[in-house]
Amino acid sequence: MQLLGIMSERKKQILLTIAGGFIGAVFCLLLIGPSTLYVQNVDWLLKDDPGAHYLAWSFFRMEPWTFPVGGLSNYGVELGSNIVFADGIPLVAIPMKIISPLLPHDFQYFGWWALGCFVLQGVAAVWLLGKFTKRTEVLLIGAALFAIQPVMLFRFGQHFSLMGQWVIPLGFCLFFSPNNRRTVVGWGILLVVASLIHAYLLGMLLILFGIWSLRETAFCFVDRPLGRSLRCILQTMAVLLVLFAVMASMDYFRSMGLGSTGTKDFAANLLGWLFPTGADGLLLPAHKLAFPLQFEGFWYLGSGVLLLLACVLVAILLRLKSEPVAFGAVNHHRPRIVWASFYFSLAVFLAVSTAFSLNFGQVVLAQLPLPEIGEKLMNVFRAIGRFSWPVASGLLFLALLGACRLPRWLAASLLLTALGIQFADVRLLGNTILLPRTKPTEVYSNLSDPRWGQLTSNHTGISVIPDFFWRFIGQEYDLALLAYKNRLLTNKS
Repeated sequence: MQLLGIMSERKKQILLTIAGGFIGAVFCLLLIGPSTLYVQNVDWLLKDDPGAHYLAWSFFRMEPWTFPVGGLSNYGVELGSNIVFADGIPLVAIPMKIISPLLPHDFQYFGWWALGCFVLQGVAAVWLLGKFTKRTEVLLIGAALFAIQPVMLFRFGQHFSLMGQWVIPLGFCLFFSPNNRRTVVGWGILLVVASLIHAYLLGMLLILFGIWSLRETAFCFVDRPLGRSLRCILQTMAVLLVLFAVMASMDYFRSMGLGSTGTKDFAANLLGWLFPTGADGLLLPAHKLAFPLQFEGFWYLGSGVLLLLACVLVAILLRLKSEPVAFGAVNHHRPRIVWASFYFSLAVFLAVSTAFSLNFGQVVLAQLPLPEIGEKLMNVFRAIGRFSWPVASGLLFLALLGACRLPRWLAASLLLTALGIQFADVRLLGNTILLPRTKPTEVYSNLSDPRWGQLTSNHTGISVIPDFFWRFIGQEYDLALLAYKNRLLTNKS
């Protein structure tokens, strides 16, 4: 009977995981539609940053296999780059390059990647919430709310790699786990996966991993001062060594030679969780920006989540407690310290995202001057406002877990109401921002005359002069696509 009970519980977990992924897929189709899933439909990508990402993948697939693996020598030849920094999502690009001879000339995987991110957001939410509660309604509605997080949706059609925010709730899962071999291996895999998606997501996970490692090493030192604490340190070093090796193999440490555009301009706004940053078309109005590029720190929670968070705060003030077990760290002998470290990590992320410019709407409260060398060192992570995303995910997680304080019927009603309002909110975002990004452009046919092929037949590359940093004005897309079609070099990246 006990074995049957265990099997039944495992079966339930599997079914809930599948349901979480299915919910994510449904919301993807509702908000974006199926047109982007057609792999030969590339016209919708040929504009702004997505065009650069598609071209990076296109040139990467015709690069010879070299070491480091991620190098891009034919695309942006004067700059030198790699598929990581070109937002080509090497986690997908490398397997696609292996089977590239079997793929059509015009081939994109960004639509399927977006669908996968919706699915994995739902799955990660079920895994995270399942560590703390068995309430099915919390798990499934939580999966839906994670799948339609505005911070992820806002990246669709801009930076597809940054939609991989499902690594954040998975990082939270590991953060609440004790130090054992399974958890350490999990951290290693997750950090490597993040490094194959985007450097910003890797940076976020490294902060989480660092705090977790310090906490668990301290526990080991208190419990067994010598052997166990040394083992924790060696495990951390091993994980970082493996990560370093993978990053080196992907050409992560290539000098990009780019100047800085001002770290403070990208800082998150303290109003950003309550009102959209640089994005009209939601139920709540966008707040005024302190800097033009501050939209990179978009971390709006959504009106449905805000309602849920407000109700949970009221429940805490009224000291309602229907399911107190939900607030213990599962399988950990020091739950209070674990939770304190989690709150500390959210504070660290908020501090990093506002470190160089603390502003409230248009009011600049404080600014941290950064010398020129500091600006150059911060160049890779200059959009520091993005480090507010774990705070947004953390607040959503706490709001969902807080609903367990309410009686089950009341919690289910509140969660359904919050989901309805949240969907209405992001539906507006979808209609005004997301769906227009799926519309095709009219480039790609302007240089279709066969004489262009004859003209380029005796040349090795196509250069765009002058090579502006703000790119793809006029015929530059067409020229880059012409270079790809004829397997030539190009300086546009």
